[in-house]
Amino acid sequence: MSAVSRWLGCEVFYTLGWVDDETENGLFYFDEVFIRDVIRTKYSKNTMKIHAWLTLPSLEIIDITLFTTLAFAKKQPTMLGRVITRHPDYIQGMAYKPMLVGDDFLRQTGVLKNENER
Repeated sequence: MSAVSRWLGCEVFYTLGWVDDETENGLFYFDEVFIRDVIRTKYSKNTMKIHAWLTLPSLEIIDITLFTTLAFAKKQPTMLGRVITRHPDYIQGMAYKPMLVGDDFLRQTGVLKNENER
């Protein structure tokens, strides 16, 4: 059980996906074809254009990285450190699009390595 699970007293799901921000491409967009291709070929780059957040059994989202990432990309320091903690039904202007749960995909692609593999 993770520290977050112990702290919240419930299971917490590591979720990979993208965010529909009502723009043409969305944020960190990827699809099933990308997943299939990356698993088949492994991934050779140091970064991957996907987004990760935590999902609770109630479907509430805990996202501690999105606003800080956007703050750097858009040079808007007022966004630094903001956290999203709410049910997706109550998030306005964007929608979370979960694609995978857990870290198996990252391990299969070689992006996530164990401590002794680094």
